[in-house]
Parts: sequence; structure tokens; C-alpha cells
Amino acid sequence: MAIRHWLFLAPLLLLSPLSGMATAAGLDLSGNGGGPIEVLADDGIEWEQDKKRFIARGNARASRGNVITSADILTAYYRETNGGGTDIHRLEAVGDVRIKSETDTAYGDAGYYDVDRALLVLTGRDLRLETATDKIYARDSLEYWGGTVNAAVARGAARAVSQGKTLEAGILTAFFSDKTGKNEISEVKAEGGVTVRTDSEVIKADNGLYDVKKGIVDLVGNVRITRGKNQLNGARGQVNLNTGKSRLFGGAQTGSSSRVKGMLVPKKPTE
Repeated sequence: MAIRHWLFLAPLLLLSPLSGMATAAGLDLSGNGGGPIEVLADDGIEWEQDKKRFIARGNARASRGNVITSADILTAYYRETNGGGTDIHRLEAVGDVRIKSETDTAYGDAGYYDVDRALLVLTGRDLRLETATDKIYARDSLEYWGGTVNAAVARGAARAVSQGKTLEAGILTAFFSDKTGKNEISEVKAEGGVTVRTDSEVIKADNGLYDVKKGIVDLVGNVRITRGKNQLNGARGQVNLNTGKSRLFGGAQTGSSSRVKGMLVPKKPTE
């Protein structure tokens, strides 16, 4: 039978440090400056020793360094160490989930953090990750990979907004750089139907790669550039979001001509 310890009136629980891993800026709980995890909850903390887990209920919060995870319910799974301590390897969150650092915040209805993999996965409605300069949205799931990877993966109707530019796709993988002390998107890989929108054009393709610093999107597969009623089709394309210029190229592509095709609709004479 599980031994349960309940603490009421905003209890405090200190757990021993997580396993040491490379620290990255952003939402990384795996090695964020060392030290214990602090868990707070309004309605109590349950300790199930046979299952090696703690369950915090009611406005629960777990923090380590400058990263704070809050939810209606938090469950921390631990393993015992040779020194007699505890080592948390998984944190699960349910209900109004929010993970916040000094620069980044992620939102979801449910999620978990795999400490060994430095992986955060969120699901539910209104999935989004916000940094000081960028925003990433998803419909199905939102992943954040800490450690040396430092990237986010948005799945399902994914959308990235960076420096006022918008990139949409079935799956977006955003790679971050923290050279300036802020977690900023440096590159975005787009898969599964890409849409790029500028003030004058809508560009669609199968896949794409966005260099945020240069403002250039390289597109591959069934590229279509539409401006008003005019349309250009090709196998490859490149869009400079800073200048608004687009380029289209032919090339080998299954089921289509290697040449660039265009449909230009002349303006009707003014009556």
C-alpha cells in the first residue's frame, strides 16, 4: 500500500538536484544552475513511495533556478540515488500548464518534461511558445528540446512569427540562438505544406528553410508564387522577406515540367 503524506496550506517540498546535463537558455529544467527543485501547492502534496512519485494539487508550481512550471496538478517521478537521495527524471503537468523562464513562456493544457532527454512536450488548445522576439503556435503538439539542441517543434497547423514575418506549415522546427542572452530564432525548417505571406505575395511549397537573420526562405517542391491574379509555378524558389523579392527556378520534379510556368492576367482597360 502506498504511504501518503499530505501537506496543506501552501506546502513546501525540496527535492534533490536533477541529473547534470548541459544547460541551455530557455525552458530547460535539466541543469539550470544546479540546486533543488522547489514544489508548492495550495491543496497538498501526496507522496506515493511505492510508485516513486510526488503529486502536487491545486495551483501547483515547480521551480528550479529561473524556470518555473505551473499547473493545476504536477506529478514528479523520481529514482533513488546511490547516495540515498532522489533524482527526478520526469515531471507531468495537467490543467492550465505554463512553463516560464526569464525570457520564454510556453502554454498548453497538459504536458510532460523528460529530464534525461531535456524534452518538454505540450498538448491541448492554444499551444504556443513566446520568446522576447518570436512566437510559435501549434495545433497538435509543441515540443521544446533543451540541452545542446535548443529547438522547438510545432506540429499541426504550425505557425512561426519572427521579426514581423509569418511562416506556416504542417510541421515547423525552430532552432534558437542565445548569443545575445535572449532565446531568438535563428533558423526554421518547414515541412508538410509551406505558406509564406508578404505584403504583396502568397508563396506556397512542399518544404522550406527560413534563415531568419538573412530573411531568406528557400523553398522546394511545387512552388507557387501568387501576386493578385498572376501566378508563377516552379520546382524551387527563394523569397527575401526583407526586400520583398522572389525568385523561381525550374528543375527536376516528379509529374511536372522542369521549366518555370507563369500565368499573367493583364489589367482590363479602364472604362
